[in-house]
Amino acid sequence: MRERTFPRSLFPCIALLAFAPACNRAGGAASPRISSIPLQTTPGGTTFTLDLSAYVTDDTKTATYAVTSGGGSFSGSTYSRTFPTLGTYTVGFKATDFRGNSTSGSFQVKVTSAEIALVRNGTGVSYYDVQTGNLTSVLQDDGRTKTHKASLTDGCSVFEVDVTGQKDLYLYDPNEQEVLTIAQDSSKSEVYLGKTSDGKILFQAGSSPARSLHLYDTTNGGLSKVTASTGGARDERDGIVNSADLVFFESAENGLADIYYFDIANNKTVAVSTHARDEDLVTALPDGAVLFRRKGDGGEWDLFYFKAGVGVVEVGADLDGSSPFTESKTYAGRTSDSRVVFSTTDGSDTDLYIWNPGTGQTSTIANSVANESLAGITATDLIVYKIQTGSSNADLSYYNPSTNGSTTVANSSDDETYDGSLSNGDIVFTRNTGGNGKDLYWFDVSAGSANVFSGANTTSTDYLFAKVLANDKIVYTVGASIYLYDTTGPTATSISTAAGTESFAGETGGGDFVISLSTGGQNDLYLWDESASAAVAITTNTGDEVFKKGTTHGPILFTRKDSGATTSDLYVWDPSSKKVTRITTNSVEDGVDTVFEATVSN
Repeated sequence: MRERTFPRSLFPCIALLAFAPACNRAGGAASPRISSIPLQTTPGGTTFTLDLSAYVTDDTKTATYAVTSGGGSFSGSTYSRTFPTLGTYTVGFKATDFRGNSTSGSFQVKVTSAEIALVRNGTGVSYYDVQTGNLTSVLQDDGRTKTHKASLTDGCSVFEVDVTGQKDLYLYDPNEQEVLTIAQDSSKSEVYLGKTSDGKILFQAGSSPARSLHLYDTTNGGLSKVTASTGGARDERDGIVNSADLVFFESAENGLADIYYFDIANNKTVAVSTHARDEDLVTALPDGAVLFRRKGDGGEWDLFYFKAGVGVVEVGADLDGSSPFTESKTYAGRTSDSRVVFSTTDGSDTDLYIWNPGTGQTSTIANSVANESLAGITATDLIVYKIQTGSSNADLSYYNPSTNGSTTVANSSDDETYDGSLSNGDIVFTRNTGGNGKDLYWFDVSAGSANVFSGANTTSTDYLFAKVLANDKIVYTVGASIYLYDTTGPTATSISTAAGTESFAGETGGGDFVISLSTGGQNDLYLWDESASAAVAITTNTGDEVFKKGTTHGPILFTRKDSGATTSDLYVWDPSSKKVTRITTNSVEDGVDTVFEATVSN
């Protein structure tokens, strides 16, 4: 059983499936008889209906139905209700025939999905169900700092709660409407590290040099220790959960750390590397491998790749040649197929390489006398890198792992900065011309050419990049105005709201995004509706509005601070009805930490 603290009973307790035997007879007719009703399920935000005539036997054929507990209503024999949010609800009802003979029964309905916004109210936390508008208090505003660490697919959330500098871990389960203790020890801090695909929580307890690692099972509240120790105390730390749900960690003694992993499925610990020199975990890769580093013979840091079933392989070992390679290797990034981008330095010059775990081969991205560094990796796995040719002049190129070749993106005498990429790999960058302002460009990978945004190089006004949207259109600002650039034209669209200074506030989905308009000492919000090709006012109230989060189902969450007020409240705007609804009242700087989809198995 899971340890339960702070129990919350926001809804009627779940009762056993109940039905009453026939107990009254009038004129030979028995009271309605109710058979067992199985557990019902429904997705959140929808109207649940159930025709009870299939479960009620009425000799008079005249039964009427009424709700006795649990909310909802009947139309004839059909019950209906939109339930508030995740959870299992008990509905009590009564069936009565025309003679007045009645029988009571009940059934349970489990809400299996929801879109949840995690709302902060001072130091308190609440769940806001985006589809139903239900606000459920989760953690009280008691002065303790509460940090949201993870949301699980079943709707549960993990929180670190700071108690005078010491952290405890809690889990809120909306399906049971209760807060559960993961770890609470007044003598040590418990820190969240990660989660497995089935919701087990990895955390670290204690402080150096006596840390320990633990797994908490959210399904049953079970707690297990992750350790490589067979006796003496070790400092076990910095756990990483990989894509195969193996827990990798460092286990140190006398200041030197070794690398292990814990196989949850088989309940065993396996040594990865127990070299005499110090080793540190670096990151997990998409293919289930991890990277770690180790001090080399010359004091440099070397990189190593490990995958269960493959073993330990040195990254970039083929750079050594006939003599030891003494430059430190530093992880820089990775591609979607787990190729490792790393830099090397001798203390005065930095070069860039890529290593393929499939072949064990290293390829040079760039190793000129200038310093090269990773700028970004596109959606198509092109490696964009910066070449620092001067103190205020950086050029951009990209390396294609498929062709093992580099292409120049921009190499002017001005400073170029990578901004982002489109889904086809095209690159967006800024050229800082100094006194002539900042200009925006996009590099067409298929054509091999750079294209300046319309008008960008004809004025000293800065063209400032904001975001590449999911539909590959680019949001940017020029002076006080906001624009949308479409590379397929290419076309630039000026977005008109009202007098004031426009800025990008955040993307909501489907090409839509929120615009913040600063005017007359206040901020208003507008939505760029991509389908209508128009900006729609969200709120132009006299208070200051700040966009917080968009949602999958459409509503937009924002805060408003009224003129002269010191606190903000949370509001929601429904794009279909254009209606603004206040969620919180007289709160302390409300905000939204995250919005997530929850799905509970039936």
